[in-house]
Amino acid sequence: MAASKLPEILIFLTRGGISFFEPKANLSVTLTIPETMVKDLEVVDASGLSAWIAGFLDKEKLGPALALIVLAEAISFTKDVEPGEESRSGVLVQDFTDSVPLESPEVRVFKTQGFDKLVAVNSRYYQVLVETLTAKGFSVAGVVPGSIIPEVAAATTLSLDITKKILEGFDKYRFQNFIDISEVNSQVQTAPVITTNAPKGSRIYVLVGIFILGAIILVLLLTLRPR
Repeated sequence: MAASKLPEILIFLTRGGISFFEPKANLSVTLTIPETMVKDLEVVDASGLSAWIAGFLDKEKLGPALALIVLAEAISFTKDVEPGEESRSGVLVQDFTDSVPLESPEVRVFKTQGFDKLVAVNSRYYQVLVETLTAKGFSVAGVVPGSIIPEVAAATTLSLDITKKILEGFDKYRFQNFIDISEVNSQVQTAPVITTNAPKGSRIYVLVGIFILGAIILVLLLTLRPR
């Protein structure tokens, strides 16, 4: 990741827990998430989950740090499509969204070598984590689906060596992650804007002037009309 005074940490969010890796400190710890807080990928107790995570951070003396959150493939839904196909047909994205068994899925398009990947997640799950980390002084650099990272793919666990490699090469993912809208904005195509040489303000003054002149002429005509 980019240079920072904060230590770098990778957080691996899975179906049943959250793993924290700090390669430089040789640190690897995992927090188990009970089903009373997250069940079937749906957050059922957001405040309880936040307090659970905060308590674990305090217990393990974690933070503040520059964090990269990686989402395990097991907590996401994916579909590979031909490059550019998703931009030509909103129906494709909508059909995929409708097929995802989540109440409010967040769907993004990620570019990988050879094809594009539609990824859907329950954004509330990672948002609670981001909010809790931020409150504890962490700086979250990104939320990236593991399915687009070759070193992660469908893995359910990670090692310190793998997390170190991911952190070193994170810059290539920073423009396509769930909390960075730069790539989305760059893909939005807008209709051309037709402009004239006269500034908008000048046109308004001209219209007002014409209206006033017309009113004066009308008054003069009525005044000078033979009785």
